[in-house]
Amino acid sequence: MTDSGYPRSVWEWRRGTPLAEATKVYEGEQSDVSVGGFAYLDRGRRYELRYRSLTFYTSSYELKVGEAAWAPIPIPADANVGTFADQLLVTLRSAWLGHPAGALLAAPADGFMGAGDDAARSALLTPLFTPTETCSLEASTETKNYLVLSCLDNVVTECRFWRPLMP
Repeated sequence: MTDSGYPRSVWEWRRGTPLAEATKVYEGEQSDVSVGGFAYLDRGRRYELRYRSLTFYTSSYELKVGEAAWAPIPIPADANVGTFADQLLVTLRSAWLGHPAGALLAAPADGFMGAGDDAARSALLTPLFTPTETCSLEASTETKNYLVLSCLDNVVTECRFWRPLMP
């Protein structure tokens, strides 16, 4: 357990086997708020993600796509990360690489993780939402083929749809 009373370790357990046979695969620091990990299929792509919540507002993430090795996701500590098909989604809490706080960005996961520096990563980023003085991103959800953004523009809800180019 962390000092905050949340899980500190990630264990891999195979269904149908005794819990005692689970293997510890990741561990955070005692001072972390929490630690977690999960694996999932996103439109045919297998992702494994693990994270350390360093504070209630900052985290560090590591990603494994397919058979690749674990690698840190090079985003600001206060950003949130997700996926949609072959795209890595980054929601910013602070400005980064010329994009303002509140922006939602997409980049090809493989290219982004393989990029050598911020300049190369920046070239891959596509803004899906950029806030204005009157418009903010309220939420997002997914359908089979679309990412649906719920935006508030002058306190009026507006839905925006994004569909990545599927390979």
